Amino acid sequence: MSFENPKHELRETKENPGTPALIVDFIRHGMPEYTEKEKMSGELEGKLTEKGKGQIRAAATELAGRIDKDTEIVVIWTSGKKRAKQSALIVGDIFREQGILLLSDPNKRPNAIKEIGFLRDIKTGVGEGADSDESSPFWDSIYFAREGGKKLRSGEEVDFDRWLEFWVEKDEEKTLPLHTETPEQVKKRSMTMLAHLIRVAKHVKPKENKRLRMVIVGHEEGVRDLLEESLHMGTQKGNGPAYGEMIEVGISPQGDDAFLDVSFRGKKGKLVFDREKREIKRTK
Repeated sequence: MSFENPKHELRETKENPGTPALIVDFIRHGMPEYTEKEKMSGELEGKLTEKGKGQIRAAATELAGRIDKDTEIVVIWTSGKKRAKQSALIVGDIFREQGILLLSDPNKRPNAIKEIGFLRDIKTGVGEGADSDESSPFWDSIYFAREGGKKLRSGEEVDFDRWLEFWVEKDEEKTLPLHTETPEQVKKRSMTMLAHLIRVAKHVKPKENKRLRMVIVGHEEGVRDLLEESLHMGTQKGNGPAYGEMIEVGISPQGDDAFLDVSFRGKKGKLVFDREKREIKRTK
């Protein structure tokens, strides 16, 4: 694991500092707004609305109160999407205001936040960086369904509140439109993320002998499998994380595998992660 221009270097250790060895706080980005071009193509960057910025400030302030400034040091990972990166920057600013130490030079804000490719949102567009006026088949299908079969002009405002459920239903029906990433492909990225986090929990520790804590800013679909397996909540139930809402996961490595303690809205669930199979299963 590496960080760009770190002020605080990392060293690997075989020690297991305790249970959990690592706490990871997942934060869904704040409420965004999208351009007409984004809504047309399905390549949604989004920028935070004022309400969205307020949601993230509130979440970051609450989380700052849980972090022990004397014993913990924080790393922030984010999706590369604009709405997530803006959210992560706000989190970093709030943490600094609260005196929380980030694993980087506090005066070089961009280096304190690591952009991670596998944290991106669902691919639903016509192609990365496409300049074509071709619309997204996935979003076209949502407009079509919303109007009971009447096709709408691509790029109109989306008010289909449960589009992630629609995505899962279409996958189960084997009717996901062209260019759309499947739930299984998104799950594979999520399991890759967990494998990386478990390696961090096992081997990486700040030299200052502070405990590492990680904050990940991303998208609802990135944690859907964690919530559905551990708490039977999320996309399929229509009760996944709202904008700016947090999920806490404690990671306790056990050999090559790990136990995961998931906390969300006052509920708790326990998972075991099989690193070889890249699978999670609920356990008591």
